[in-house]
Amino acid sequence: MSFKMCPQCFAEVYQQTVCSFCGYRLDDEDNIDVLSSPPSLSLSKFELTGLPYQVVNFVKIPKGTLFVSRYSILQYKQSIEEGACYIAYDHWLGRHTFLTFWKHSTVVSEYHRTIQHISTIYDAGDDPPYSSFLPQEGLPLRQALTKLGWTSGRVWEVFRQVCQIAITAEDRGRQLPLFPPTNLWIRPDGILEMSLQPADNSDFSGEHVSQLVSLLGWLYDPEGELHVSQFPLKLRPILLRHWNSPIDVQSFWQDIDNRIRSWGWYSLSSSVQARLRDEHCPNVVWLFADCVKIPNSIQLCVWNAVSGSWRLKDGKVLLQSSLEALYEVGIVENSEERPNLDLLDHLVMGHDATCDSNLDRILLHLRYGDRSQARIYLASHIRQNDNFKAW
Repeated sequence: MSFKMCPQCFAEVYQQTVCSFCGYRLDDEDNIDVLSSPPSLSLSKFELTGLPYQVVNFVKIPKGTLFVSRYSILQYKQSIEEGACYIAYDHWLGRHTFLTFWKHSTVVSEYHRTIQHISTIYDAGDDPPYSSFLPQEGLPLRQALTKLGWTSGRVWEVFRQVCQIAITAEDRGRQLPLFPPTNLWIRPDGILEMSLQPADNSDFSGEHVSQLVSLLGWLYDPEGELHVSQFPLKLRPILLRHWNSPIDVQSFWQDIDNRIRSWGWYSLSSSVQARLRDEHCPNVVWLFADCVKIPNSIQLCVWNAVSGSWRLKDGKVLLQSSLEALYEVGIVENSEERPNLDLLDHLVMGHDATCDSNLDRILLHLRYGDRSQARIYLASHIRQNDNFKAW
């Protein structure tokens, strides 16, 4: 036999117009069919007093309702894009949470399903669409970087985490709005996650790789327009290639990571890089017979832009580098238009550049350009030069 529940005291009432327990009028139009429980609802996900029922008005779910045998609804909080958000108690975790319901699938409900476990949303499902999440702590990406500082190390850590988020989304067959970075959030512990509420200008149809390249350009220069010169010379060829021919994010990140660690002026083995990273004097290099301060020596060890010298400073190995190596990873700029750096730029980007008899330029061609032509010039240079001290 069907029955109704009084929305005031939740007592069971049968064919009554006034609740005999609290006196509440049950024929009020605003409260008719708030809930009911015919025998056909035995598979309902909602329970009250141990009996299943169907929720018609998601804004008026009674206190104490049990959902999917896990969440006890405590209090209505607010509406979220056609959905109703409640404060609930998660019996599995033993803590309070926010539980949101939608009558049908919406942009926000699908977005919540996509960002499950890459945000504070830890449970989401269908029939009806719902999501369960914890309060989001921290700051939006721009505010966090403005407060913490736009250092090169932090920029690359942010980019690495965003790539990992995009990889997770692609594994689920979903697209995320990663740029503009209004949907990215940094927690107090430094972990990056997606914002719970997508921004109004969010684009869910863009390719992840093109969004990531735009995001990296924004991280290097948040006020400028996207241009290849924003990026370190070392990465420009690979970014251009994947911008024109997008691939999956996992392959994209592996290519970048391999380029950072395996390519470079010094081409050190991974074991030597690891040893230098742990045993060097931090944030200073030996350059042109002088000690020069640099922003992040650990990053340069990873980027193959430094090597060990025979000098010690404070009991640790003093790193050494060159203008070409520092220019390649974006630490110095070619503001004085040095010929060697201009040639390095052309060779790394795959442009044609003639080889001449200058030894430094010949060595640049051997590293990055046409090796067969460079060997011919090198052999000619050896025959013409008998100054073994210079060698």
